[in-house]
Amino acid sequence: RRGQDLRHIGRARACAARHAARHAVRPGAGECRVTRGYGPNRDVPLDVACVVGCAVQTGVGAVLNTARVREGDTVLVMGAGGVGLCIIAGAAARRANPIIVVDLTDEKLEFAKRFGATHGINAREVDPVQAIVEMTNGGVDYAFDAIGVRQTMEQILPSVRPAQLG
Repeated sequence: RRGQDLRHIGRARACAARHAARHAVRPGAGECRVTRGYGPNRDVPLDVACVVGCAVQTGVGAVLNTARVREGDTVLVMGAGGVGLCIIAGAAARRANPIIVVDLTDEKLEFAKRFGATHGINAREVDPVQAIVEMTNGGVDYAFDAIGVRQTMEQILPSVRPAQLG
């Protein structure tokens, strides 16, 4: 600023500052340029950039980097919204099977199959925990909650296969 060197602040603080300030100094590796508009002479459209910047990184990142799902692992996804669909896509890329999605609408469950879901459970019609345990002979290897309400949090744990030590 005004000829002085500026240094960025730590990662956690930089994110908070960016949301609360008009300007922030950030490391270049943490940023990408996005402009408005469509067509060959424009960068990524903002609606696409928002999905990629949030849902794809959160959903696919949870599967690939956090859980490290492997081929043949069984996966449950609670919620077929933007993040849930990206979790499904990440699990499909890892060749997990089955990939079970739970939601409240048949349209979302059907749409999730386009992203790699192999089974859909409508939680309005059946008890999802019972259906998952029966379908998988005891529960899934990995479960992801893309909704974050109390009911889904309570359903996640009994849907997961008990760990086998040794």
